[in-house]
Amino acid sequence: IFPLADFDTELDAVVEKLASRAPLAVHGLKEQLKLQKNFGDEAALRMEYDLCLELMSSNDFKNAVKAFRNKETPVFNGN
Repeated sequence: IFPLADFDTELDAVVEKLASRAPLAVHGLKEQLKLQKNFGDEAALRMEYDLCLELMSSNDFKNAVKAFRNKETPVFNGN
């Protein structure tokens, strides 16, 4: 994906970007991708629906909405 000379720098940028995201959402996405690989699209879509409901009840979601309204950067705690 990246030229070999730029690989370490580009990889660090991707890791930093992922680390700044909501940990619950990143974890859920990883689980959904595994499920899709093993059980197909329909199972992954059902999981996505359940995951959305679960994430919308998290404190991270509430903090993200509040930060968005206040034009601030959200702080994610993984709960």
